[in-house]
Amino acid sequence: MATRIHFGSFEVDLSSGQLYKSGLRVSLQDKSFQVLASLLEQPGEVVSRQELQRRLWREEVFVDFDNNLNTAIARLREALGDSAEHPRFIETLAKRGYRFIAPAEACGRTAEPRLAVMIFENLNRDPEQDYFAEGISDALITELGSIGSLRVISRQSVLQFKDTKKSLPEIARELRVDALVEGCALHSDKRVRVSAQLIRAEPEQHLWAQSYECELGDVLEVQGRIAHSVAEAVEAVLTAKDVARLARPRPVNPEAQLAYLKARHHWGAWTKEGIQKALQHLDEATKADPEFAPAYSMLSYCMTVLGYWGYIPQRVAYSKSKDAALEALALDDQLCDAHTALGVVKWFGEWDLAVAEREIQRALEINPSNEFAHLMQANFLVVIRRDHDRALEAAGRALDLDPLSINTNFEVAWILVFAGEYKRAIDQSLKTLELYPDSLFAQQTLGWGHVGLSDFDGAEKAFQKAVDLAPDTYSISSLAYVFARTGRRAAAEDMLADLLKKSETQVVPEICLALVYGGLGERSRAFELLEKCFQERHPQLFWLPLQPGFSPLRDDSRYDNLLRRMNLLR
Repeated sequence: MATRIHFGSFEVDLSSGQLYKSGLRVSLQDKSFQVLASLLEQPGEVVSRQELQRRLWREEVFVDFDNNLNTAIARLREALGDSAEHPRFIETLAKRGYRFIAPAEACGRTAEPRLAVMIFENLNRDPEQDYFAEGISDALITELGSIGSLRVISRQSVLQFKDTKKSLPEIARELRVDALVEGCALHSDKRVRVSAQLIRAEPEQHLWAQSYECELGDVLEVQGRIAHSVAEAVEAVLTAKDVARLARPRPVNPEAQLAYLKARHHWGAWTKEGIQKALQHLDEATKADPEFAPAYSMLSYCMTVLGYWGYIPQRVAYSKSKDAALEALALDDQLCDAHTALGVVKWFGEWDLAVAEREIQRALEINPSNEFAHLMQANFLVVIRRDHDRALEAAGRALDLDPLSINTNFEVAWILVFAGEYKRAIDQSLKTLELYPDSLFAQQTLGWGHVGLSDFDGAEKAFQKAVDLAPDTYSISSLAYVFARTGRRAAAEDMLADLLKKSETQVVPEICLALVYGGLGERSRAFELLEKCFQERHPQLFWLPLQPGFSPLRDDSRYDNLLRRMNLLR
């Protein structure tokens, strides 16, 4: 794998030209990165301005070199949080050049091989059958991710390369992996043929290939055999527990398996409609096999998401989510997703923080490559523990495992907002919008990053785009809040009136109404609504001390009293 250099909380990937802080990418222009790379080549030694000009600006004869170098150094220091007066990383030697003064450590290869399982080709050539080949890939990602000595990229990131024209080395560089698994699947009646091969990225080399034919009910056993062979081929350390788990017989009801794969396909859309379709197929799966544990695990996730975003009453959603997670774990205690789902519902639904933290940790023990479990851990650390450093490390791990998905990218932006890293939250939101221009949640995190910096013009633009994309309760209340804070009271009150009318026929979270009342300065009404949230145990109340929109309420004694009762006062 490419050479990386670590210093402080930073990591430099010299091959991709990226700078990371606590695992999260830091925006840095090309010339500034090249200056950093040049200094890191000779740590502790002076690199003259003349040498930097010769190496980095040699062909650019018409540029103002002195001004360009000074600008590159200034941007580099800004990215590192460094200063010329009191340098921690880059020291200026007047009229001579620069020197990198912090301890730096180079490592040529990470301890764990990094893999990406590409979406398998559908040999049925029927788009309606895509879910089956995708399901084979998903299951293999889960199998390999459960091996502690591997790091496996998530499904959502590899999905970006389905039907791509990019070469395997190009894909490997974008995903920062050592090797890729690709293959194909054919499903005919109750028979399955699966072919898989493992390819090293650089230099490109085929390491292993095998084809399998089996009954549909034996497909999980075949997936375990593929995972075992792939792990051996990349020289991953397999424990006795890993070997036993991969080799265990796992017959499955064919109808339940097909319905479950269809549910996973629709769940991946991350929309209300997709989740509703997934629920229909999960019902089919559990009717076909009432002991099919993965279906209950996914059912728990679906109900939690529907409840959190107010699509159905939260009490109903979290009760069903908990029942489904417990049923899944009663059938199979080794389901990472079920432990994560139970952790989420214990936190959001029951405010049982000790059990929530334990379940999230258990999920990561089962599958260290599960990006959602890392995200939940990051959220818990930043919101409950207020441990920003560990939270950002966990968020960085999630983004490392899932660098290209919409969900992980905007979730990391939220975590940065909660950590008070508003400028980095804006950068992360903009990165998400580069990947997904129509991302509603990225527009929201972008807006709150601007609010955190008291840039209400930037916040208004972001929230207005969010409302244009989808006039949902959260976007409308956010825009109304900005109007209230910038003196446009009539506009804010009109939007608030619309929300109140909407609440007569659908779920409008009280936290959204409290936000607008707080922005309008109507504190008593805001605290009445927050008290209702407390009595009904709304999960969004946990964001209260971290969400910059509630800053107008924080000098009120009722605010401290509420946080004290939630054990959130710091």
